[in-house]
Amino acid sequence: MEPTSLRDLTADEAGDSVEALLARANGVIAGLQNEFAEGTQARLDRLGELLRGGWEAKATREASVREMRRIAHDLKGEAGTFGFDLITEVADLFGAYLRGTPVARQDREAVTGYIETLTFIWDERIEGTRDAAKPALLDRILRLQT
Repeated sequence: MEPTSLRDLTADEAGDSVEALLARANGVIAGLQNEFAEGTQARLDRLGELLRGGWEAKATREASVREMRRIAHDLKGEAGTFGFDLITEVADLFGAYLRGTPVARQDREAVTGYIETLTFIWDERIEGTRDAAKPALLDRILRLQT
């Protein structure tokens, strides 16, 4: 018998409706968003640890920079998927700085600036592009002045 109702027409082979499929998909997406949030926080924490620890010591700076590059690459790749385009952009710039500047010539203030910027964007949960950051930046400036 041919399906005639919208529910019958939109059911999958197991008989699940579009609503049920969407509900399951939304559950998967929510789980991935939680994993992304936890992973992003852990990566940012690790960048801070690397800066304070291995990056400061000349003997371990090279290895720390390699790990920072990997973290920047991971942030760049994942953040845009979840709407954090500005994190993607800053992580890309950070990775380019770490790759393009010889380790011995990297500036602590520059590395700190990238990490602080990424952390700020994440702490404020600024989604979208740089235009989306303007209200959060203005709000943060006002809070710092009070």
